[in-house]
Amino acid sequence: MTPQELLLAGQDALNRGDFAEAVTTFTELTRLAPNATVAWCGRSAAYFGAEDYAKALAAAHRARELSPGDQRALLVLGPAAFISAEQAMIDACRRQLAELPKDAALSTAQFWVSRLTEKDYFIEASLAFEAFALGHLDDTTVALELTHHYLNAFRVDDAIAILDGLIARGVRDARIEALYARGFVTKGEIEKAKTAAQKAIDIDRDCVAGYVMIAEIDPSLITPSIDAHLSSLIERGDISRDNKIVALLALGRAREKRGEFDTAFSAFKQANESAAAALAQSGLVYDRRVREANVAETIVRYSAPSAPRCDRSSTQGNIFIIGMPRSGSTLIDQALSRHSSISSVGESRIIPSIANQATRTADADGRTFRDAISDFKASYEAAYGAAADGAQIVIDKNLFNFEHCGLITDLDPNARFIVALREPADIALSIFKIRFLAAMPWSNDLGDIAHMQASFEHLVDHWLRTMGDRIHLVKHEEFVADFEAGVRNLLDFCGLEFEPQCLAFHEGDRRVYTTSASQVRRPINADGVGRWKQYERHLGSYFQSLEDSRRCFANQLQSPRQNH
Repeated sequence: MTPQELLLAGQDALNRGDFAEAVTTFTELTRLAPNATVAWCGRSAAYFGAEDYAKALAAAHRARELSPGDQRALLVLGPAAFISAEQAMIDACRRQLAELPKDAALSTAQFWVSRLTEKDYFIEASLAFEAFALGHLDDTTVALELTHHYLNAFRVDDAIAILDGLIARGVRDARIEALYARGFVTKGEIEKAKTAAQKAIDIDRDCVAGYVMIAEIDPSLITPSIDAHLSSLIERGDISRDNKIVALLALGRAREKRGEFDTAFSAFKQANESAAAALAQSGLVYDRRVREANVAETIVRYSAPSAPRCDRSSTQGNIFIIGMPRSGSTLIDQALSRHSSISSVGESRIIPSIANQATRTADADGRTFRDAISDFKASYEAAYGAAADGAQIVIDKNLFNFEHCGLITDLDPNARFIVALREPADIALSIFKIRFLAAMPWSNDLGDIAHMQASFEHLVDHWLRTMGDRIHLVKHEEFVADFEAGVRNLLDFCGLEFEPQCLAFHEGDRRVYTTSASQVRRPINADGVGRWKQYERHLGSYFQSLEDSRRCFANQLQSPRQNH
């Protein structure tokens, strides 16, 4: 292929989200045209998509060396630099950003944010936008966008400080009050959040964000007349696609509260279709075959126990809460975090980061993955040791660590796992009814949700067979039915004595950084149990997909892949 053909093929692979092909194509292009800035930019973008951030940074650095003032090099340099926390490169990005006209600098920072949030790096995204925004806080729109990114990164105090500053300057804007409402919900100040959301609507009747916050806090306040108004905004196309998505979800919640389940489901479905289209434009599409291959590889890699039997009476070893989203995991985390001997690190990226680094190390050195894991024991211990802050036990609630249980026990022979379980249809419907901050393409289609659930069940069954003594299952329906007994069982599993404050999880002042923030401020309840039955007529294809996906993963046991 000619360089031009390689460039077009590489760009096509990036657009399709086939980052392995993009890496191969752009690597060949840099071999044929080693001084072409666009080739190194493409190579950096491909590595970034493949989550090899060190190589992405190196390729972006090469592009910048070739063309120091080229904005294309700056575009790919920023995300890799912020993820890698490479201060020299971050400083270079800030200097070059400051030299650009305001509009060009803003679009560059927004591009960085989009790339970082796609990979679930919200803190880094806030820092990337901050690099531009701190010089332009006199612009209300810029200040509000920075506040939005601060809230996504759970930098709540920083967000509220900006809002306070705008108010002090006499700025009156509905968006300020809507963002206040978001911050107050995270802090657990629900009444203040409700007041702020209502004030946003009073200032601007078309403030979608205000209605969205009202629907999250108390959907009964979205009356039929408000429903009609939001629907008209959507139909007229007066709002952005993002606002359309969250407005539809708010309508769905309100209609559900009124018992209008058919029209509620229609709103949820429209929201998910729009969200899926937005992700597809960025090359983010759920590939079931890739998912199946990854699960098969994990099972073959960890076909035998990787650690000795677990001593359940011990308080050594970290605790990992794993499960599907919306499975009741936040309730478990909140209850345990009230214990005097436990510290929670929340939804940490410690394990996924180690997994990515170990994969690259194994590939570079020609070693097996499990052999490479041994290189990261010290960094694992340092990360969780810092998070412990003197506590006996650290809890990590990154649910998707269910993919890494074997890796974790390689690093920590005393690690234990709490698996959050819930009726699959309730989980699927709950996922379908919200919008996640992180880009999860499977979450916008009930069939894909079913496939992901089946992969989770398959992996958990495998971990139970190979390390069942270090796993504690928590069924949400039973947990909320007899909460005290459930909490006592959890503490027994952790090797800890019962403490009464664990039952009063909703009274704690700990901030909640998940989509469950408003729900966990209430005392224990079973409101979400069996809710799927209200939508049963719409879930036939979901149940069929779940059955088909379970059968697909079960067939993997008969044709295992070769060990890696």
